[in-house]
Amino acid sequence: MNDFDNILICGGGGAAFLEFLRTHARELRLRLRMDGGSTFSNVRSFRVVADYSVNEASANR
Repeated sequence: MNDFDNILICGGGGAAFLEFLRTHARELRLRLRMDGGSTFSNVRSFRVVADYSVNEASANR
């Protein structure tokens, strides 16, 4: 783990996982970072893929 400067926690369950790591892996505490919009990160990713798919389908008509 010495090769990592930061560990980014994201996704809907990120907050719970962050607290688990802070409690059970105290040596990582200073490296842990939480993505500010983690609650909706999966939804945003699905939207990006959907928009891309729609644009590709329209371009191929």
